[in-house]
This record gives sequence, C-alpha cells and structure tokens, in this order.
Amino acid sequence: MENSTEAMAVRFHDVEFSSQGITLLSQQSKLLYLAKQDIRKITLKKGFQSERPIAEILFGIVVIGLGLYFFANFVLVALVHGKIYLDDLLSLFLLPIGGWFIVDGLRKRLYFEVVLDRDKRKFPLGKNPDKGELGKFIKNATQLGYVIDASFWDQVD
Repeated sequence: MENSTEAMAVRFHDVEFSSQGITLLSQQSKLLYLAKQDIRKITLKKGFQSERPIAEILFGIVVIGLGLYFFANFVLVALVHGKIYLDDLLSLFLLPIGGWFIVDGLRKRLYFEVVLDRDKRKFPLGKNPDKGELGKFIKNATQLGYVIDASFWDQVD
C-alpha cells in the first residue's frame, strides 16, 4: 500500500482512492476514473473480476474458432498448393489471444464494486491481497470520506 501526498490519496494494488475520486491504474496509466460525487455505494466482493464475463468468454471462443479456421486453411494450402503464406501463419496468434480472453473472463478475485446512478463498475484487486494491508487501505479510504461495505471481508479467516 502506498500513500501519495499529491492530493491525499491511498493506493492498494492498482486501485487509488483520492479526495476527488477512484482511479483504476495499469502501469501508471489511468484505465478508469470515477468522480467521488457520482459514487453511490462501494462494496468489497469476491467473484468474476471481469465487467462482463459471459461476453468476454464468448468472444474468446469466437477468436479461438477463427484461429482454428485459419490454421486449418494454412495447413490445407500448404499441403495442396505447397505454398506458405505468412499472414496465415500469423493467424496462429489468435489461439493464445482467445485463450487469454477465456481465462480472464473466468478469473475470480476480490474487487470493489462501485455503484453509480445508472451503472456499476468493478475495480479488481491483485492476487491474494494481504488482509492486514487491505484493512489499512479501507480504513485510510474511509478517512477520505468513502463508505466501503467490507462486511464480506470481515467474515473471511
């Protein structure tokens, strides 16, 4: 957990709570920002970390299907015509990309569910967060004026 003195902010993994709002970071780049005044409720939950897991899994299946189709086409053209096209060979990269979408869609972890007026957003935490560090982070975020329902985490051993 890091404390930044810029604008009174606390950070845990890739989630930063500041006096202005909540930010989801990836390698110091902002992926998602929600202003504090737009937030209605924050709850700590465990479940699918993906915003839309079913859509992500289905997309992964489609990408793998395309990869298999292009791989079969590559093999048939190579056997029948004796020619190898580089772009058909590059389509093999669709297989691991589709697999990544499926794995990411199935990944279950802790996350903050932030409820807005007409939407919900997930702010996923990293693998196996330390209970003590997460407790300190929630306490520091509460001092910034956020109300976080962490009753789920209190019941976990």
